[in-house]
Amino acid sequence: MPEHITIEEDPGQELEPPCAATILLVDDEEPIVMMVALFLRRAGHNVLATTSPRDALALASRHRGAINLLISDVMMPDINGFVLAEALRETAPCAACVLMSGYAADIVHSLDTADRNVALLEKPFTRRELLDAVNAALGR
Repeated sequence: MPEHITIEEDPGQELEPPCAATILLVDDEEPIVMMVALFLRRAGHNVLATTSPRDALALASRHRGAINLLISDVMMPDINGFVLAEALRETAPCAACVLMSGYAADIVHSLDTADRNVALLEKPFTRRELLDAVNAALGR
């Protein structure tokens, strides 16, 4: 199994706090969820986090406010990230989407992401790369 995420703090670079967004975070590996959620919360975002795509859909349907962004792993048991993004658009049609993958970039890019309106973030990534992807997806 590939390495998924690095814990680099990008020394010497201060991160500008963005306007808070509500982000639904899904990855079947709990340590990744915990670390990414920590990075996002430290950047000022509200994070709804889970290790289950089915739980993510339930969280989204129960959430009373807007969900601005889905960050999800591509390959997960039961439901992959693309299917999750499409299902989420039924309850949160304006949600942008960033999909993370630890698999070779050529495999992920062959999934024709342009037609699915998603951005890809290849694992491993730094905190700066994560926040840059979030800001780009949110149009900031």
